[in-house]
Amino acid sequence: MYFYILQKDNSLLAIEADEKLFLAYEKQGFTYIDKVAAKDKNHAIKCLSKPSVIAKYTVSMVLLLAVLGFIFFILKV
Repeated sequence: MYFYILQKDNSLLAIEADEKLFLAYEKQGFTYIDKVAAKDKNHAIKCLSKPSVIAKYTVSMVLLLAVLGFIFFILKV
């Protein structure tokens, strides 16, 4: 099933991917974030957040390795 992820005031909401329902929420001030395939509303929000968590972890690990390599280089010289 497909869901629209909407945002209003830093809170996320998942609704069924129905254009009329989306337009009603848009009139209430919600903005469109993404469309995801999920089994229920809670799963839809979790599907949205996974790539950002993985990306943050990857960037953190790369920066950590770069800093450690720089420190090792300075200590060796």
